[in-house]
Amino acid sequence: MKKELNDRLFYISYILLLIYMLCTKVLFMQGLINVIYYIIPVLLSVQLLAKLKSMNKKSVLICVLVILLSVIIMIITGEETILLTSLFVICFIGMDFDKFLKRDIIYKLVLVVFIYTCYKLNLTSNTIFYRSNGAIRYSLGFSHPNQLGLILFSISCSMAYLYYHNYKLHHYIIWLAFIMICNYVCDSRAAFVCLWVLVGLTIISRFKFSEIVLRKLGQYLPIIFIIISFSLAYLYNYDIPEINSINKALSGRLMYANNFLNYYNITLFGNRFESYGMARNDLRVLDISYIHILLHFGIVFFILFFSSITKLLKISAKRKDMRVILYLTCFLIYAFSERHLYEVQFNCILLLLPQIFSTKKKELK
Repeated sequence: MKKELNDRLFYISYILLLIYMLCTKVLFMQGLINVIYYIIPVLLSVQLLAKLKSMNKKSVLICVLVILLSVIIMIITGEETILLTSLFVICFIGMDFDKFLKRDIIYKLVLVVFIYTCYKLNLTSNTIFYRSNGAIRYSLGFSHPNQLGLILFSISCSMAYLYYHNYKLHHYIIWLAFIMICNYVCDSRAAFVCLWVLVGLTIISRFKFSEIVLRKLGQYLPIIFIIISFSLAYLYNYDIPEINSINKALSGRLMYANNFLNYYNITLFGNRFESYGMARNDLRVLDISYIHILLHFGIVFFILFFSSITKLLKISAKRKDMRVILYLTCFLIYAFSERHLYEVQFNCILLLLPQIFSTKKKELK
């Protein structure tokens, strides 16, 4: 009964997190959003105490150190995202991941329909965005049109994980529908490209040779993308035509990353970005996850986070678990142009990170 209560509290906390993150533009929910901000940590704290009581001393020490690091980062950066992610990951220990993903898909689809309906009924605030070519994009009731693309991409990754051993035609129809929405409705290019990558990988991973290549290559993807992202950002200083072309394709992300690298120092526990990623001197937003995590949250979290991701990929490769490899491969590619790699409500595979500390590779005890 105690476990059932903790599981229910977890799902309530998670639903509230999704509402808090996704419904910020729904006008009649503004008051509720402010209340939710304070309810989530209270619910997570109750679950955390219950989890810690059931763990051995080594596990408790690991959890306490992770939380302590997260609190330090929150104090320095002024952002609670890492603390929330850490609490959700710890509180999820011992729960059923497949069951969670099935619920997560439903929660997100319901919220997408709800928010878009509110948008059509003029019950949301709407922001207009302009591309460099003059194209107009509407937020559609979300904080940004890319947020809709991100949710559809997250749902698709969860579907790829759940149904990896039994893909049906309707799964591909759903993915193609999402691709069309990302291309024609919200104009989210990162989600559009990564959804095509996801569909491609679900097909080629069925072949033995391709599966072996993905298992071998997947565990090196974090370091590969870290090297590529920092190299391209630094090379932007030298006005190289090819780099400028890549920067244009990424909507100026290399330029913004280069500006941040020149403006902020690499520190142990991160930097406080001005206005959530907006900095003075027209630095704009730092979207590339690999650079964002290092500059915003510090080198300690940067090393811990990517070493954990790498170890999870290695464990999955040894177990021949292509579901984790496929999910993370797609998200690591997506992270090259968006900064949501460390947000558990979108990158749900983070909930499996405690497996890297488990001798049985099933659950942290």
